[in-house]
Amino acid sequence: MNRKVLVVVGAILLSLASCCGLCLVTGLVDADGGGARYECKLSGTAYTNGTVQPTYTPSGSFTLEGDTFTTAAGSGSVKRTGDVVSFSGSDMDGWQGTVGEGGTMYFSQDPRVRHAGGRVSVGEVWCEPR
Repeated sequence: MNRKVLVVVGAILLSLASCCGLCLVTGLVDADGGGARYECKLSGTAYTNGTVQPTYTPSGSFTLEGDTFTTAAGSGSVKRTGDVVSFSGSDMDGWQGTVGEGGTMYFSQDPRVRHAGGRVSVGEVWCEPR
């Protein structure tokens, strides 16, 4: 993949990652029953002294409350079926994430296509509970 494509994909995912979300339906909330905050990162690469190194760029956050998510761009609802969480409404309408170990949510490069989960590849986003 050429550098221009990686830059464009990275820019798109960076803007989308600020809108990641989960919900109480997923069982991923604070112990006190309140909302839970998640922070997202975009996986990438950097060339340093002729060597490719992995990079993990902060790319936004979201809060879960009940069966809704809230981002800087708006809010919507989520539904969990097995390890797949589907998003409805706002700017995340149609997104599908896969819940992994520790409640981490994984998104493929196209967030409308289910991610296999478990690890992240270059250009993909993951969100961790904080």
